[in-house]
Amino acid sequence: MNYGIKSAISRTVFEVRQKEKEIARIESEMQNANYWSDKEHAAGEAKTLAALKDEVREWNVLENEAETLSDMLEISADDEDIAKEI
Repeated sequence: MNYGIKSAISRTVFEVRQKEKEIARIESEMQNANYWSDKEHAAGEAKTLAALKDEVREWNVLENEAETLSDMLEISADDEDIAKEI
């Protein structure tokens, strides 16, 4: 068993969940009427929000691609020609 890989994956998934929580927090704060009164703070948070969303989106794309590849490998398990292509 390679515990290092599993640990790294678990840690990354946890970080993604934390980032999703941070996205929700920032979006919730942005709904406050007074939020935009401090334009410098609001601009910084908007930049942070965009970066967090990009990171989460990238992780989700990778996760979906890994699931697709796993499904393809499972389907091709009985067909050596297909398995070679994957």
